[in-house]
Amino acid sequence: MSDTPQGLGWWQASDGKWYPPQASSHQESPPPGQTRGSWWSRLGKPGRIAIVAAPVALVLVLGANALMGGGDTSSYDHAAYQAAQEQCKVIGLAQLYALRPNATASNDDDVTFYAGLVNRCIADRLGVDLKYLPNDKPVFGR
Repeated sequence: MSDTPQGLGWWQASDGKWYPPQASSHQESPPPGQTRGSWWSRLGKPGRIAIVAAPVALVLVLGANALMGGGDTSSYDHAAYQAAQEQCKVIGLAQLYALRPNATASNDDDVTFYAGLVNRCIADRLGVDLKYLPNDKPVFGR
């Protein structure tokens, strides 16, 4: 037994003392009632807190996501979607002409850009991710 490790294989018991490896039966053993610390006790308080806190945080995040509807389209009212779509078509058209004054319905880039503006507007108004919106493209100029 020692206050510091004396080489490879020495281990620290819960009494804070270091003990030699158990190579033969004549070597010292820890005092009665003292055992090698378990992996849990060797982790220390910060390690134990991290092991317990990580799964708890994961459960809280997943639970909050489930309560908020998980972001899919079933979590919002389709009437609200229709209303947002109509409003955003007007807003998107104004944004399109502000950003691209010469935009036309015959230019595929303008049509795609307009669809992106409208869909981003709808997603923002409904509080959902763009990937959860239906795949219908708003028609430019209508």
